[in-house]
Amino acid sequence: MDALLCRSIRCRIVEICNCVYRQEYNLIYEYWYVLEQELLGVLRENEAIYAMVNEIQKCMEQCNFLRVRDILTYEIDVFLLQQLNSLSQSERKRLAKEAKEQNEQALQTYHQDVWELLRVGSDRERIECDYAGAENASISVLEGNTKYRLFSVINPWLECNGYVNAMEIAGRISEEMYMLGFGGGYVIGELKKRYPEMKIKVLIPNLDIFGAVMSSVPLSHILLYKNLELRYEPMWLNFFTILESNMKMGNKNAFFIDKQELRACTRSAGIADQLVKYYNSQYWKTGIADNVGEKIYKFIADNYSHF
Repeated sequence: MDALLCRSIRCRIVEICNCVYRQEYNLIYEYWYVLEQELLGVLRENEAIYAMVNEIQKCMEQCNFLRVRDILTYEIDVFLLQQLNSLSQSERKRLAKEAKEQNEQALQTYHQDVWELLRVGSDRERIECDYAGAENASISVLEGNTKYRLFSVINPWLECNGYVNAMEIAGRISEEMYMLGFGGGYVIGELKKRYPEMKIKVLIPNLDIFGAVMSSVPLSHILLYKNLELRYEPMWLNFFTILESNMKMGNKNAFFIDKQELRACTRSAGIADQLVKYYNSQYWKTGIADNVGEKIYKFIADNYSHF
């Protein structure tokens, strides 16, 4: 089975699961019609998949959408993951090479500053890239004696879907989204899909991690997004000065911190956790933006020496 089509089908499964979560039942029928055709088109002779499709059709007729979700995630998606895991090393390397070429072209065209930094190169000794998992590669970052996987090897699309759902519940969605850490690009892709006019501003704290992702994961569709802004911020403190500035102006702060990437720099993750905790507790309790903004700015300044 073609790897790109397999990933596309898995992304569509996530869309249906999200529709069940949001109770958007009309869209479930729309997405299922497309997914059904794709599954039967490429797996028509697979009796197990055919039986699953038939069961989903019956569930759709009965409006049993929870059962539809379970079949998609625990049966069909598992089968598709097995197909991806069976990809040969040579095929994975070929796909990674194609992704790198497309990503570099997009960066060179739309994100020239970051592209120039990547051309200079960065030390990637702590980056471990295995050709395994659901994507072309599994990327891990070594921090001391601990290894942190950058994104899920099972279903990074479903994982980031949960992150965005949590952001919506917490009210951290607005016309502009500030992100600390690029990660594997999956959260950006999900936001772009749900909010096609949203301005997404990403501060990249680790150029070595970003370069490794650009060398493996197909992200040109994200890099070509007209409202995406990439900025290299190795100290990432500007992220919190932006939040502080928005608070003073009374603007709603919509932000996402890729903590898995920040854990590649243990001190950074610790400081970020403290700042977010302080922001969430103090700002909403007092509602005095100037006061809280000054305290956060002072906290940043006092901790600058830790880096």
